[in-house]
Amino acid sequence: MLELQNTTRSNGEKVNYLVINAIGRDRPGISHQLFKLISHIGCNIIDSKISLFGEEFTLMMFISGSTVQVTQAETQLSRFCAENQLLSTMKRTELPTKTKPTYRLEANIECSDRRGIVETFTEFYASKNIDIDSMTAKTINIAATDNQSEKRFQISGVAHVDDTVNLMQLQEDFDQMCSEHNIQGTLDFINTVS
Repeated sequence: MLELQNTTRSNGEKVNYLVINAIGRDRPGISHQLFKLISHIGCNIIDSKISLFGEEFTLMMFISGSTVQVTQAETQLSRFCAENQLLSTMKRTELPTKTKPTYRLEANIECSDRRGIVETFTEFYASKNIDIDSMTAKTINIAATDNQSEKRFQISGVAHVDDTVNLMQLQEDFDQMCSEHNIQGTLDFINTVS
């Protein structure tokens, strides 16, 4: 989990936070232009993710700055996205108020490519009342016998929990889910308390 800055600066000014999503036709340099714009405004890039889906470029970014800087980011990003045929959404947010979690959960699963696996994976966490912090899911081709390839589906997910969660029971339930759905999976627990 990210260690985020305070909600006020040393001069007492409130720090503002903005979540940005942009999507459009992929082309060389588009992500650089977006990052350059944010940096030149003076905002801090706290987190970002870029992915390609088909021929579409997608960007998610979490930034912070003064009220003036974040307002400039909203205005200039809207203009930039319109000029570059990018769909965009932005939303101001606050830092989470949750206490620092005790454990980071890293789950990885792989199985034959079939419908419903993402639903199974997310339902497992939802049934345990655990928020998923990040997740990637993708279909890959792997070499099989007789010069054939097999489509496999992989999911990686990260979540955080506090010390009230029974990790042994969580591991057993995860293993049971994998067994019931013919999934190969691992669930690792990393202590985040120093």
